Amino acid sequence: MLGPALDQAIDLLVPRGRCAVLAYHSGEDRIVKDRFRSAETGGCVCPPGLPCVCGAKPVVRLLRRGARKPSAAEVASNRRAESARLRAVEKLPPGDEAA
Repeated sequence: MLGPALDQAIDLLVPRGRCAVLAYHSGEDRIVKDRFRSAETGGCVCPPGLPCVCGAKPVVRLLRRGARKPSAAEVASNRRAESARLRAVEKLPPGDEAA
């Protein structure tokens, strides 16, 4: 259910709109990471390091590589925050694949 909801959220974004997801479980974070990566590459299936020949177009750009984790101070004040991971993307304007 999370994967299709992320796809729909990205589709509904206006150009330069942002989508941020806070995951509290490693399984959730994996789904978010995979969906954001797929949107970032446009679903390209070409081998890494080679030019894309499949015609995939990126839909979003990652705002930060990797997940943002809570600070040590936040974890000290709230132990449950330790597993939280924040990931965010920004939707690209049409025809702006290089942004």
